[in-house]
Amino acid sequence: MKVIGASLKSKNIGEHAYFERLKRYLQSAGIKRAVLVRITVPNALEHDSINKFNGESLDGIRIEHLDVDLSSFYEEKQSFLDRAMNSADLSVKVKLVEVIEESINSYLETFWEYPEKVNSDLTDSIFKAKHALISDLIYEYEKISWMGPNNAIIDRIKKYYPENDLAVLVDPERRYYIREKLGSTG
Repeated sequence: MKVIGASLKSKNIGEHAYFERLKRYLQSAGIKRAVLVRITVPNALEHDSINKFNGESLDGIRIEHLDVDLSSFYEEKQSFLDRAMNSADLSVKVKLVEVIEESINSYLETFWEYPEKVNSDLTDSIFKAKHALISDLIYEYEKISWMGPNNAIIDRIKKYYPENDLAVLVDPERRYYIREKLGSTG
């Protein structure tokens, strides 16, 4: 099973051009069947750009959807954040996490001109370091907002797609974690 980061967010090229590059990337990797993991949260789909993969095929690649409702995790995260605002120490750490996230996302959206860059060791290393830092700063927050939701995604992938002859398309930030936990390639 290959786990591939799929994003249409790039500051350097438009969504259509990036989408075409992603199609070519999947085709060159020999992907014939892919599962798009779509995350739902209260009142919205997370990462709307990833949901532009519609239809049953993408130039010869059969795309299936696996919807994962993470509403309960997001409600628990919001509850934690509400409590954190009553603690000076925690509120400073939460603000630091927000600054880190904004900086990393801004850099990566500039770096991601090609799917190869989205799926690079550099992208994975940046996200892995980010989550290690957040875990050290506020472990409870990381457990609620990162580990729990990703483990729920992994459980659904294993339940509905136990076979290994497919690609799983996920948000790029989730890619390294899901790859490690599934022991996958790509």
